[in-house]
Amino acid sequence: MTTSSSRARPEDTVVSLLLPAIAQDGLAVSRHELSALNATATVRLDFSSLEVASERVIGRAPYDPTRETPEGLRLNGSLALGVARRCCELLGPLFWTASSKIGA
Repeated sequence: MTTSSSRARPEDTVVSLLLPAIAQDGLAVSRHELSALNATATVRLDFSSLEVASERVIGRAPYDPTRETPEGLRLNGSLALGVARRCCELLGPLFWTASSKIGA
């Protein structure tokens, strides 16, 4: 899990952690209610003096708001591609046969 904050500055460091999915002091979780993507169970994590054991830290990197990681791109693109694939399945082969003749 990688998090960034709207208060992050270019001189900050992004720390990637693996945390147990349990309620604990210093961590507040609230679920986002999304109209179209509610099944993703997207949550907001608020950290407040959370103590994390060093073995839970899996990476550190300089904060760079202009850099998109391949992992982030993969996650962001997967949902859209899955929705598009499902739409194509629902439309079926008849749609593709008819639409291919439109531009001919």
